[in-house]
Parts: sequence; C-alpha cells; structure tokens
Amino acid sequence: MYISNRQEQFSIAYISAVTAVAGYDLSAPGVDDDSIDLVK
Repeated sequence: MYISNRQEQFSIAYISAVTAVAGYDLSAPGVDDDSIDLVK
C-alpha cells in the first residue's frame, strides 16, 4: 500500500471518529481511486 493511501485511510478514520462523537454518520469509499473523498 502506498504511503498516500495510508495517510488517506488514517484521515478518514479520524474524521469518522469526530463525526461519530458529534452524532453524525459518514460514508466513505474504501480506497479513493476516483478522487471522491467523503459523502455526507
């Protein structure tokens, strides 16, 4: 796995945790090959 993919996955995990604490739900693709970061 490329370092940029690892960084992306860590960022998504962090944002998912923050939104969960805030009471929101977040949907994100597993690996971003199409430049789609997050979906509300």
